[in-house]
Amino acid sequence: MKILHIEHSKMIRQASRDVIESLGHEYIEATTIQETYQVLKKNKIDLVITGLELDDVDGEALVESLSKSEYSRTPVVVLTSYDNLDIRKKLFQLGVVDYQVKKNFTSNRLKAYIESIQLNEDLIQMMRSLKIAVIDDSVLTVKIIQNIFELNGIVHADYYYNASTLLESDLNYDIYVIDLILPETTGEALIGELKLKSEDCIIILISSTSNYKTISHALNSGADDFIVKPFDANTFLVRIKNHIKQYMLLKALEASNEKLLKLSITDGLTEVYNHKYIVTRLEEECSRASRYNEALSIILFDLDNFKKVNDTYGHQQGDEVLTQAAATIKRVLRESDVLGRYGGEEFLVILPCTSSEKAYVVADKIRHEISMLTFDIEDFGITISGGVSTFSEGFYSQLIMEADMKLLEAKKTGKNKII
Repeated sequence: MKILHIEHSKMIRQASRDVIESLGHEYIEATTIQETYQVLKKNKIDLVITGLELDDVDGEALVESLSKSEYSRTPVVVLTSYDNLDIRKKLFQLGVVDYQVKKNFTSNRLKAYIESIQLNEDLIQMMRSLKIAVIDDSVLTVKIIQNIFELNGIVHADYYYNASTLLESDLNYDIYVIDLILPETTGEALIGELKLKSEDCIIILISSTSNYKTISHALNSGADDFIVKPFDANTFLVRIKNHIKQYMLLKALEASNEKLLKLSITDGLTEVYNHKYIVTRLEEECSRASRYNEALSIILFDLDNFKKVNDTYGHQQGDEVLTQAAATIKRVLRESDVLGRYGGEEFLVILPCTSSEKAYVVADKIRHEISMLTFDIEDFGITISGGVSTFSEGFYSQLIMEADMKLLEAKKTGKNKII
């Protein structure tokens, strides 16, 4: 961000510069109103910090001038040694976001402002990427909301004058701004239908009524907020942005939980399923095959002479072998097949709806692909052996035992084969 500081004290300017630049933002300074407007014309300023004791004019006049200019939307913080309640009230009426006395000035407070402005910009950017539907039978209200959105670069918005047009469109939106009283229906009735389509959507009701019973009932019906007409543009946007903040936190939490779940069931080295998960899946697939009388086969693979690889070339090369082997097996399999690292250099493949004959074909293709792998070490290659077993009845452990016995037979009769 670009932050403009208008201040006659060099010491205060330096203190602010240190904080702002430490946060990675650009610090620009001015000492007069003339310099201020020169900077504003050349730069898109994200935050103005100004004192009240300037070289050519008092800060009150500067703030008033900014509030009536094209820069009125730029947030202004007053930092002054002069504390006066009447001046403070006047400046807040002119739209300053805070009034700080220099003796109470702290870098943490300034950091908090900068971070809040950055968050505000992030929320606006997020809002610009979301799909918004506005439903109101008042042409004037729709036009007002459209103007607010367009002034803030929000263009992914559609406007409806009745609920039926929205529902017939079969479109889904992230945010709905809905009038409480609509032709043919009410905002409350519409909420239920929209929540059925998307539980995560944000629903903002707007209405000229300010009856607390009506508002509380609407919120209990599933609306996320209720805004009374007429509304101020800034307040309207802030209310929506607060819900977007919650929306972002929810999505971040969902992504984090998804990541944790993936980590809990994935082998860290090969990025295929781990032992615990692949065995659980096999138990589930056996139950499914038994219930629906479907075919189910598995392949238990083991890399040949893997201990020799580790002993001769080191564990780093051994890890590379395991990683490439897992990737090769995964590449051959169907999307419905399941691959896991059973342990050490062993891999277990679950093949739903697959006969023994077809499973053998898959296993032999994997064996061939593994034998064709090349590595950075000259004259170095690997092979794999496998045992195929097919489910008929009984427990999943019996299926693994049969595959393991066939795998041992493959190892004892020459390796690099499937039985």
